[in-house]
Amino acid sequence: MDEALEEHHVLHGVIGELKKMTPGDERYDANVTVLGELCQYHMKEEEEEMLPKVEKWDIDWDRLYEQVMKRKSQLMERAGLSFNNGSHINSKARKKK
Repeated sequence: MDEALEEHHVLHGVIGELKKMTPGDERYDANVTVLGELCQYHMKEEEEEMLPKVEKWDIDWDRLYEQVMKRKSQLMERAGLSFNNGSHINSKARKKK
């Protein structure tokens, strides 16, 4: 689990760097590539190692889904985004129309 937390930390670091850049920056493409590779590795690891363990736990998956969706909605609202059935729309851009 410690390794997963560190991977998340590294992912957030790369995302932070990308937020400071524009697509024309010299290192932008390299950072996008690194981010993609890190995400693929991390997801594969979670799918193959962590999820099989979690699937054995006695979890109310429907309740967990509701909690996750509620939290996602809260975070997207805080970011100025609207969440509708799994899609999101930038509410700031929508207001300009």
